[in-house]
Amino acid sequence: MSFLQTGTIYSIKARHSGKVLGIGGASQDNGAQVIQWDWANVNNEKWRVIDLGDDIYTFQAIHSGQFMSVYRNETNNGSWIVQYPANDQATSQQFLLTDASDGYFYMRPMDNTNKYVAVAGGSKDNGTSIIIWDPSTEKDEQRFKFEVQSVS
Repeated sequence: MSFLQTGTIYSIKARHSGKVLGIGGASQDNGAQVIQWDWANVNNEKWRVIDLGDDIYTFQAIHSGQFMSVYRNETNNGSWIVQYPANDQATSQQFLLTDASDGYFYMRPMDNTNKYVAVAGGSKDNGTSIIIWDPSTEKDEQRFKFEVQSVS
């Protein structure tokens, strides 16, 4: 059973802060950072989902058409999550979702499945970078909820 539906548009909310993931400054640039921000119901905070099967997904930013990606396929703690044009072969644009309970999920980049997507430093501030970090089932900054914004 798929957690998310292809074509559906979601916001992605961090459990610890209640803020959503979006592209900083609504940038159209390749490599623009994904950050957390208060929900404003704008397109740079909305993501179209593509289900690749086996609980693996890609996330397309509505405002730019680019895809959530691990910056330069890096694998170190603190590597940024950014947007890049589609690359069907790039595992850095594919994320495995695993159940974190209460409707939240962990997001693991497929090019580095021993890291989780996280809000840097567990910050609750607007503009904080989204990164990859060692997994911890005790850290709410690594748990995300997908809330439907539009169904195709």
